Amino acid sequence: MFFILDLFVLKADKSIWLGYIITSAGVYAFECINTSIEHIADFISKEIHPEIKVIKDMAAAGVLCFGIAFFLVQIVAGVDCSGVRL
Repeated sequence: MFFILDLFVLKADKSIWLGYIITSAGVYAFECINTSIEHIADFISKEIHPEIKVIKDMAAAGVLCFGIAFFLVQIVAGVDCSGVRL
């Protein structure tokens, strides 16, 4: 919830707002895709299958990548709004 501090208290600029919007929308979108892949895979085969496990893991990795990107945007915004120069 650091982004609330960055956006409303520290008055982040529009590029930081855009970064938050894009990365948070990406996380939600990839989470929806991941969920749909898991449901389709479970519908196709109820038993444990090694290839289906790999597909589910790869979809979860996509969500993780966007989650990391969102976290990095928070760090950059926090550093930028605090006035620290890199």
